[in-house]
Amino acid sequence: MPETPDSRARLSAVMLTHGQWEFTARCLQSLRDDLAAGMELVLVDNGSTDGTPERARWEVDAAARLTILENHVNLGFPAGCNLGIAKAQGEFLLFLNNDLVLPRGGIARLLSHLESPPGAGLVGPRSNRVAGEQCLPSVDYDQESLEGYEECAARLASANAGRASESARLIGFCLLVRRAVIERIGGFDPIFGIGNFEDDDFCLRARLAGFRLLRAEDVLVHHFGGRTFKAAGIDRDRAVLANWEVFKEKWGLPRDRTVQRFYAQPDFDHLAFVPEDHRLPLEPQPPPLEERRAFNFLLHPRAGDPGWEQAVRDYLGAFTADDDVALLVRLGPDDGGDRILDRLAAIVAAGRPDGGASRDPTPRLVTLDLPLRPGEEMGLYRLAGAVLGGASSLPPGPKRLAEIAGCPILESGGVGALRAAAARRED
Repeated sequence: MPETPDSRARLSAVMLTHGQWEFTARCLQSLRDDLAAGMELVLVDNGSTDGTPERARWEVDAAARLTILENHVNLGFPAGCNLGIAKAQGEFLLFLNNDLVLPRGGIARLLSHLESPPGAGLVGPRSNRVAGEQCLPSVDYDQESLEGYEECAARLASANAGRASESARLIGFCLLVRRAVIERIGGFDPIFGIGNFEDDDFCLRARLAGFRLLRAEDVLVHHFGGRTFKAAGIDRDRAVLANWEVFKEKWGLPRDRTVQRFYAQPDFDHLAFVPEDHRLPLEPQPPPLEERRAFNFLLHPRAGDPGWEQAVRDYLGAFTADDDVALLVRLGPDDGGDRILDRLAAIVAAGRPDGGASRDPTPRLVTLDLPLRPGEEMGLYRLAGAVLGGASSLPPGPKRLAEIAGCPILESGGVGALRAAAARRED
C-alpha cells in the first residue's frame, strides 16, 4: 500500500502512559511523520506524576489530531485501552506502549498487511524485546543509544518486503487492529488489571470470531521493555504469574498448567465464538438487579475461607430491613455454591431472635449464582459501594476488578466499619 496521507488518516493510535516521560517523548518523535500525514493519536494517561499530559501537548505539533485522556489513577492497560477505543475515530486502531520507537514507514507497512489478505484482522511487528515468535533472535544496532536502528530496520524491510506470517498470538505492545474486530469482539478484558495476558485473551477471542493474526516480517519496532511496570513499582514476574492464573480460570485450562507449558491451539479447538460469552463491552454495565439499594455491599465467598461468614454476621448486625442497603453475594462456578448457600441460610437464621424461630425481617441479602455476561462482572464492582471479606479472601480476578472499579475492600469488618462505609457513600 502506498504511504499516503489518506491511508494514515484512517488510523487511530492509542498510546498508554504512566510516567517515564523520557520514553514517551522518544516514541512521539518517531510518530511525527505519521501524525503529519493525518494519523489520529489518543493518549491515555494513567495517573502520571511527571507532567506527561502537558508535555505531550507541547511535543506534538499543534496541527496534529491529538486527544489526551487523563486518569487520576493507573487503570491498567486493558481498561485504559478501552477508554482510548471509545474515543478513537479510525477504521484501524494501533495500540502502543509508550516505550517504543517505530521505524520510518513502519506504520504504513503494518497497514498494508491488513489491506491485502482476506480475513486479516490483527497484525504485529517483529521486535528486539517481546515475548514469543515476534522476537528476533538478534538485532544489529545499539539497544540503548539506538545507533544503527533505522539502518537495521531498513535492511529488514528490504529483505522481507511485503512478507507476513500467520501467528497464533500477538503481543499488545504494538498491535494494529481493524475496527471490524472491535465491533465483533469488543475491547480488552479489564479483569487482567495492570496488564499481562489481556492481549492473549483478545487475540484468542479474535481467532474464535474468524479473524486472522499476522506477524509483519518487514517491520522492526524497538522496545525498551517493562518501563511502565518499573514506573509503577510492580514486580513484573509476579504480575505475569498472577494473571496467568486469571487466564487459566477464564478459559478453563488445567489449574496445574504452568506458565512454562503455556497453551496451544488444541486447548481451544472445542470452542466457538459466542457473542454473549466473548464480546467485551467498552463500557461495562452491571447486571439487571431489581434488588439494588442506595448502598450495595459485595461479598465473594469461597468454601474453605471462613472469613466471609463473619462478614455476613457483621452486615446483619449493622443494618435492619429499614435501611436502604443490600448485600450482594456473588457465587462463582467453583466456589462451593450449595454448601455456601446452606451455611448462609444458617447464619441468617441464627441472627434472628430465638435462633431463627422469629420471622423478623433482616436487611436485604441477594445471592448471585447465575453466569454474568462479559462486562457485567466489572459493572457489578462499579455498582458496589464496598467489598466485604478483605483482599486476601478475593480470587485474583475479582480483586483486580475491585481495584480498577475503585471499589474499596474492607480489610477489617465489624458493625462500625460497615455503618461508616454506608454513611460515607450517603455523604
